[in-house]
Amino acid sequence: RFNLSVESLKRWNDLDHELIKPGQVLAVGEQQSAREYTVVTGDTLYSIARKFGLQVEELAKKNNISITTTLLTGTTLKISTKVPQ
Repeated sequence: RFNLSVESLKRWNDLDHELIKPGQVLAVGEQQSAREYTVVTGDTLYSIARKFGLQVEELAKKNNISITTTLLTGTTLKISTKVPQ
């Protein structure tokens, strides 16, 4: 219907599989702008999330870590923001 690939839909919606459920809302027509951020001394998930306009839970999920994780200097985190096409 939208002339999109399955891979694009999976990437835009942070899905690791192709199974979706009736009523599930999916992002369509946006692309992920993926960046990486290297943790510096004094950084917390909260401060990094705030810097990039993200929710702490969103940042933790994207990096497969807990919101209570203590970050180590030099750790690389994935930062994604949705950008209109």
